[in-house]
Amino acid sequence: MQDTLTMSKNESEWKFGVTANRHPFRTYNADNFGGTYTFASLAAYEAGEAEQFTITTGNPLLSFQQNDCAWFAQYERKIGNVSLFAGVRDEFQSGLSRYLNLAPRLAAAFAPGKDHRTVIRIGGGVFYDRRPPSVLEQSLRYNGLATQQYDVTDPAYPVVSSAMPGSLGAMTVWRIDPNMTLPRVYQASATVERELPLGFVLVSDYTYQRGTHLLRARDINAPLPATGLRPNPEEGNIDQIESSASSRGNILTSTLKSPPMRRFQFFAQYTLSRLYDDTGAAFPPPPGTAISAAGLFAALLPANSYDLRSEWGRANNDARNRFGLSGTVQLPWKLTFGTMTTIRSGLPFDITTGQVNPEGVANVRPPDVTRNTGEGPGQASVDVHLGRKIPLHFGERRVDAEVGIDSFNVLNHTNVDNYIGVITSPLFGKANAASDGRQMQFTLQAHF
Repeated sequence: MQDTLTMSKNESEWKFGVTANRHPFRTYNADNFGGTYTFASLAAYEAGEAEQFTITTGNPLLSFQQNDCAWFAQYERKIGNVSLFAGVRDEFQSGLSRYLNLAPRLAAAFAPGKDHRTVIRIGGGVFYDRRPPSVLEQSLRYNGLATQQYDVTDPAYPVVSSAMPGSLGAMTVWRIDPNMTLPRVYQASATVERELPLGFVLVSDYTYQRGTHLLRARDINAPLPATGLRPNPEEGNIDQIESSASSRGNILTSTLKSPPMRRFQFFAQYTLSRLYDDTGAAFPPPPGTAISAAGLFAALLPANSYDLRSEWGRANNDARNRFGLSGTVQLPWKLTFGTMTTIRSGLPFDITTGQVNPEGVANVRPPDVTRNTGEGPGQASVDVHLGRKIPLHFGERRVDAEVGIDSFNVLNHTNVDNYIGVITSPLFGKANAASDGRQMQFTLQAHF
């Protein structure tokens, strides 16, 4: 349910709104019901010396509900060639103890001079992120009752198939920190937009982001470094999802746009950024990245639950340089040619030893090595499109059809991904996956 009220008078405008969303979920997840072995190296695999065995049992079907609500109020006013904006928003969710999450925002736009060919915009505010439904699902599914998850260190290989999971030892349970709050980002930006000769527009933008109360997971029952014993020896891993992580980002973007309504149009953009965090969930994964729910939450676990300093490092999607160029050309015979080129520098990856930490996660790093210190190669891709519009008439009705051919990664450039960061592996620093090669498709569209 959503409702917005707008009131205007002279140069002022007020807006008020409320939203309420009810989200019922019914999910089925039988991941790892067959069990998984983890080996420190290929040599260990050949010798049959597994470091860890994990298996999940129980009921894979789960139903739950999460409700989201919000309200906002904002005020806009134009005074000459200056536009002012002020607003506040409040986000809250079911299952959280804090219901007052006020997010104020302020912004202004100024067009100096008489020609108004330059526009300067500045703004800042607080932005709250909602708790993903997967967090609530993880805590309900792996609570030790719905399904049971077991982690065994130095297991026999292979485990006898008739062995009951209950004989494997203590379970790993997930739970939500009762003091969890919504993740928030403090953001400030400044933009200068300038109209150039021939109708071209140049936009330069700088954005600063500071994230707090971001989500991470931590084993609050991990073996103590001094004694090697768990605080609660009767329990296994208690992986608690909490809002205690942070991030910092600086992003500089320059964009050049051609004027509209021309036979030739193009859009070019270059971005220079530095993104740092101490959790795998501060920034979204790169587009096209496939990651399972188990892999996502494993990425939230630190190498040492009692010392989080080594987790601060480059964000998973910290590509320092990104360049994009797209354009379209109207050719004779009603043909349209378009192209899109994307180039970016390499993404970081974590360097580990291949060993399993006391919590059963294979993310132990070498001494004095922090998170995401490795860097893979960059990627580049060129896509092209060629189409032709064909008007069709059916009596008084006109249908605009378009036939086209598209080629993605037309140069068939190899873009490797998923770099191996285990220093004991002979494939260290190499990739074991790649993005799609050249693909072609034929399309037929009808607009009526």
